Amino acid sequence: MTAAAVVAVATAAIPLSHNPLFYFQDDFQIQFLPMFGEIARLLKSGQFPLMTDRLWYGGAILGEYQFAVLNPVSLISYLVIGAVGHLQYAAAFFVLIHIAILSSGLYLLAREFGADPLAGLMAGVVGSTGSWLIYWAAPTWIPALVGTAWFPWAMWGLLRAYRASSWTIPAALLSYMVLVSGWPYANAALIVALAIALPILLYRDARIAACLRVVLAFGSGLLLAAPALFPALAYLQVGDRIQEFQNHLWRASLGYLVMGLGVPIFPSPLRVWSGAYRMVISPPIYYLAWFVPLVLVNALVQRSPNRFSTPKTVLWITAAVFALLCISPALWQFRYAFRFLPYCHVALALLVAVLLTGTAQSNRAAMWRLWPTAVALLVPFFIAYAGAPELWKVQTGIALSIIFAALAVIWLQRQGLMIWRVFLVVSHVLLFSVLTAMIPSNGLVAHWRPLLKRAELASQARSDARSFALYPPLRETEKRFGGSAKIPREYWLSPAPGNYALYRRSQTVNGYSAIRQRGFLRRFCLTQKGATCPAGPSAVLALDPETKRSYLDLMGVDRVVATRGPYSNLFAKRGGGAWTIVGRTDWADIFERTMPLRRVGNLIQWPVGAQIANRSLTARTESYDVTAGQAGGRVIVARAWYPGITAHLDGKSLRVEPIAGLVPSVVLMPGAHGKLVIDYWPAGLTAGIYTALVGVFILLAFAIVAPNTRARWRNRSLRPSRP
Repeated sequence: MTAAAVVAVATAAIPLSHNPLFYFQDDFQIQFLPMFGEIARLLKSGQFPLMTDRLWYGGAILGEYQFAVLNPVSLISYLVIGAVGHLQYAAAFFVLIHIAILSSGLYLLAREFGADPLAGLMAGVVGSTGSWLIYWAAPTWIPALVGTAWFPWAMWGLLRAYRASSWTIPAALLSYMVLVSGWPYANAALIVALAIALPILLYRDARIAACLRVVLAFGSGLLLAAPALFPALAYLQVGDRIQEFQNHLWRASLGYLVMGLGVPIFPSPLRVWSGAYRMVISPPIYYLAWFVPLVLVNALVQRSPNRFSTPKTVLWITAAVFALLCISPALWQFRYAFRFLPYCHVALALLVAVLLTGTAQSNRAAMWRLWPTAVALLVPFFIAYAGAPELWKVQTGIALSIIFAALAVIWLQRQGLMIWRVFLVVSHVLLFSVLTAMIPSNGLVAHWRPLLKRAELASQARSDARSFALYPPLRETEKRFGGSAKIPREYWLSPAPGNYALYRRSQTVNGYSAIRQRGFLRRFCLTQKGATCPAGPSAVLALDPETKRSYLDLMGVDRVVATRGPYSNLFAKRGGGAWTIVGRTDWADIFERTMPLRRVGNLIQWPVGAQIANRSLTARTESYDVTAGQAGGRVIVARAWYPGITAHLDGKSLRVEPIAGLVPSVVLMPGAHGKLVIDYWPAGLTAGIYTALVGVFILLAFAIVAPNTRARWRNRSLRPSRP
């Protein structure tokens, strides 16, 4: 296990030698790492990271789900990388830790399926360095890396629970680690894998009690994960997930998937975010290892009586089902079908490990045969050449290298030298090194080059002012500056797109939200990454019909940072004399109110005659003293409204009414006074905790009952029969 982790981590670290930002691209830059640092700050200050008050759009940390705040290993990782001074090194460390977790889990799972140690090492290395994982999950879609890293551990624990009841509780905890890791595809993959394996095991072994233990373990893990799942489901109810092109966007092709498994550069047409089809080169998509199709094809033409043993049957069917899921239309929140590719790759890596173990006796029937090897090797290369003839030099060079490697394997097999299996791992690592040097980044994601030193970011001017940034979508900014890598580094300090403002200490409305809360979307015209549409400068100054206040007033914004040009001009025109330019950066104008907003803490409106004093203000809770004598009316709280905001006056519950889907408010009866407390406790969390307690009680009951049941059966078997 340790060897698999060491080799996999060393392999995954190779791309960093020629591109230090290999694992720090796109969403990792502007969504995940800034929030990981904020989570670490909250933990160090003694606050559990349910939300942050430093940004509002995307600030419901638990509800956003992707940040895995109920995964203890993730939390420890955030604390560690939060102390790393260079962001790209923090990102690389986070990735490599999870590559180690994934590779070691794959090794154990391969061994559980019957693979020998060397084949298990191969599964750990290949399964954790497949192209989709390396080019998609690791540098940008971080929850995919985390969820996938724990997936084989959960499967290993569940298989162990199938074999021994003592593993039921560990299996539940390992399932929990997948379910709380923030990646719905990993959750679905775990359910699919169990739905395939359990009927086969029940049919082959007829062990009903063992299958029920697996169901109990996974079901208990699901109950334990409810505090992470229920708030996410509640938060989705106020969100507006992007669904455009959902039936075509990022669907893999079964033919391309099968062909591309062993061809490192394999072109395929995919519909991309713009809606147009584009030829995509395979290292960001399909490739797993050059020898995978060769092993599979040779296994299919063998006449071994053990061709369809239980482990092989489970893995063949699982790989096929995941391949079909990769080409399926979108379903609910599973919008990008090709996100199931890493689970297809995991199943194939395990299958190859089991098949290679069958060759350990070096019998001639299990050796690679020339004609199926040639078909599995050459046919995909000819198809790849036809798809992208302009790549013929690269394709030819790689084809010759793999042909040489395949012939070397066949020769070593016929010499009876088992070193050929070591050669497979070594050649995979070498080809991985070559490919990542040839393709040093995923060409389908943005190649931003933001500021990378925490000290440089933290040294920027800080203010207690609450800001809002008006900037166009980053795609338009990229066009303005001639490419994503050419956006000036200073741009990341003034508009601070996405979650980048979290590196400062001031509050901001903008953030990055995959959920896209409906109120912010409709009133502020915010996009997923916190940018605004061209009408944004006008929209934020529009008056709310209920309160007759502008949306900027409702949110207590003191400062607006508007990119120079249409955004700044329109805001200046609509703002009139209420806003004035107080500063300029290279790319933006900074506006502040000419008259300060009347505010106590986060309260911007209260009943006539009320005297308000602020007691305390934290990320989650704020309290105020309200004196008697007020005439009654609405209190508006200038903080983000998320499902779960509550209010109490001297312990008595008040009804919370969201205004425009942006901020909470409460109504005080005339003369009401006392301590007003506004608190955030994510909707669904209480139900989730009670549900998790049910899971705990089930596991405790099992821990008490199962040993006694085994003891009774043992005593019955030892009791002498009556004469």
